[in-house]
Amino acid sequence: MSDDRPGGFLPGRHPIDAYGEGGFKFGGMSHRGSLLALPSGLYAWDAMTPADIDAQSLARVLRQLIDNGYIEQKTGKSDRRQRLLYATEKGRDFFVSLSAT
Repeated sequence: MSDDRPGGFLPGRHPIDAYGEGGFKFGGMSHRGSLLALPSGLYAWDAMTPADIDAQSLARVLRQLIDNGYIEQKTGKSDRRQRLLYATEKGRDFFVSLSAT
């Protein structure tokens, strides 16, 4: 991502040091809410439930995954307004590497 990264971003890979009481501790910091682990690093996300995830915050995440080649976006065949998302080979390999740790 460019310099317009949202607050609560920690670049790189970091272990989750602790979890409980609705929060996480990682990289010498703590956050109450959700964490979003992307290839570029960890993002603190205030979403506590799926209902808290809005289109704008999700679009930012998807854009980063598309721009970095982890997913690809295609237009629906029957409805051109649809945006269909598919994992690329790079994205599948990354998921496997996360699952193995």
